[in-house]
Amino acid sequence: TMLPEADEIPTSHDQAEIWRGLKKTRRKVLRAFSSLQKGLRLKRPREASVCLYPNTEELREALELCDETILPYVLGVSQAEVAAKEKSPSREAWRSNWGSLAVEVRRAEGRRCQRCHYFHKELQNAGSHATCSRCRRALEQRQSKDSEGASSSGTGAGG
Repeated sequence: TMLPEADEIPTSHDQAEIWRGLKKTRRKVLRAFSSLQKGLRLKRPREASVCLYPNTEELREALELCDETILPYVLGVSQAEVAAKEKSPSREAWRSNWGSLAVEVRRAEGRRCQRCHYFHKELQNAGSHATCSRCRRALEQRQSKDSEGASSSGTGAGG
């Protein structure tokens, strides 16, 4: 699944509050993208990779609940990472009001998946399209369900 399972989220946190924080962070990331996209010659957020510098422990914990495969989808960009505590953002980084978050935006690495349009470092051909591992799994699941449905609908017909 794309989102963390309930048992993966620490019970010491209020789950709704964590998701509110992640939604606010997504808005800030998209604002950062919007203000920096022309200089980077990017058209869409999915063409971007971001590095986040949270200045509060609560925000850092919320971001770290999402692993590196989930965080980009939550934020709406192709690649995302949370910087180590000891790292400082560059001068070009976008900073939120009140300084709770700094965001560095750069062009995403890799090629675009033909199915989800996110950029990935590794794509494989699935038929005539280059797809990411997430989309390949979804296509495989759909094919297996389709083949199960076709085989079960063919039974019971007799002469």
